[in-house]
Amino acid sequence: MHSAIQEAKIRADLILARAKTGDASTLSRFKSLQDLKHLPLGELARELSRKHALTLIARELGFPNWPLAKQVLSGDHEGTHFGDLLYPKACFGFLNNWYADYEEARAQRDHTNGFLLAYRRQYFVVGAQYIQTMGLDPHDEAWSKMGWDWARPKDLAARTQLYAQLLSEMKRETVVSGQERSVST
Repeated sequence: MHSAIQEAKIRADLILARAKTGDASTLSRFKSLQDLKHLPLGELARELSRKHALTLIARELGFPNWPLAKQVLSGDHEGTHFGDLLYPKACFGFLNNWYADYEEARAQRDHTNGFLLAYRRQYFVVGAQYIQTMGLDPHDEAWSKMGWDWARPKDLAARTQLYAQLLSEMKRETVVSGQERSVST
């Protein structure tokens, strides 16, 4: 399995290669980046670089930029922004306790023996079924190493490992012989 950073870089390379083929739907994804908005799709493919692709991947993972995404995914960041990865569409139907204050979320996690997760600058507490729906194993020993706390884990390496697992569960899109297909990692 790749690290989360390696996986994000692979995804960036794939999306860049796809955009360079002139794929309109992929190029339109790049139009969400501030410095590329003004370019017509025809010119966009020529202007794209790996830096743009990394920024796009970071934004699609819920981070404002690549440097922050890289810090968070690699475990070099103990800040308060965690991206959108822990609240995937598959989990929208779950009712969870949400908190703006970490201490309140931690008290709820301790009371329920749940999993304290983070979404951007907010915290929420979930049960094992949510973790399974995300594509992670709630019985993985990394959770106990972290203290079941994603936001302020006891062991950053354990959280980094779970970030890598989470990204590896997400499907990649690529172009093979001009045809789109999803590939699992």
